[in-house]
Amino acid sequence: EVGKAIRQALRADPNTLEMLFANPEAVDPVANELLAIRDGFLSQEIYGSFGRYALSQLDRLEHNQRLAEHRSTIIGWLRDDPALELEAAAGRLAESARVEAPSRTDAIARSRDYIKQLYRSMHDQGLIAANDWASLRAAAKTELALPRDLRPKNAYNLIRLLDLAIRWLAGETPNVRVSEALRPTLLAIKHGEVPTPDVMALARELTPKLETARQASPLPRHPDVVRADHALRAIRAEVARRSVLGEPGPWGAD
Repeated sequence: EVGKAIRQALRADPNTLEMLFANPEAVDPVANELLAIRDGFLSQEIYGSFGRYALSQLDRLEHNQRLAEHRSTIIGWLRDDPALELEAAAGRLAESARVEAPSRTDAIARSRDYIKQLYRSMHDQGLIAANDWASLRAAAKTELALPRDLRPKNAYNLIRLLDLAIRWLAGETPNVRVSEALRPTLLAIKHGEVPTPDVMALARELTPKLETARQASPLPRHPDVVRADHALRAIRAEVARRSVLGEPGPWGAD
C-alpha cells in the first residue's frame, strides 16, 4: 500500500528514493501525487540511510575479506594435508595470520572461532554439506565459488551508494546516474577488475567526504512530513472513490 512506500521514503530508504528519482513515468494519476512531493522526502536523513548503511556494509566487507583470506589459507592446507585436524589448523592460523591476543592460547582460541565461523558461513551458503570441520575438509578437494559477500556487485553498490549520498547531501539535483568521473572505476569494479582491498580503500577515502557533505548540506534536517501526509490522504481518498463507484481500472471494478 502507498502508505508503506511513503513511510520508507520519509526514512530516506535508498531503494524507494532511487525509484522516485530514476525518471519514473506515471502510469496512473495517483502516482503524480507521489512525484509532485518527492523533493519533500530529501533530507539529511540520507546520511544515515545511504551513508551509514554503506559504511556498515564496508565493515562487513572488510570482515568477510579477512574470512576469505583465512578460507583460502585453510583450504590450501587441507589440500596439502587432508588429515589436518581443527586444533592444528587453528594453531597454524594463529601464527600465519598473526592473530592478536593476550596469549598464544587466546590466539588459538580466536583462530578456532574464525574457522568455525568460516564453515558455518559456507554451510549457510550451501557450499558444504554440514556445519562442521569434516565437511569443510571434504569440500577442500573441490573447486569452491567466490564468497557471495565478496562478489563484484556488492563492492560496486557500496561505492555507488556512498557517491550518491555525498552528491545528494551536497545539494546536487537528485538523480541516480553516476558521475562521469566515477563511471570508469565503477564499471571496472562491476567487472571484477578491481581487487577487493582496493575497493575498500576507495570507500574509506570517500568517508570524510560523506561527513563533510552532511555538515555543509543545504538539505533540511528532516523530510516534509506534512506534505507527505497530504499526499497520502489524497491518494487514499482517490482509491476509496474508485472503489465505491466501481469505476473501471485499478482499485475500482478491476
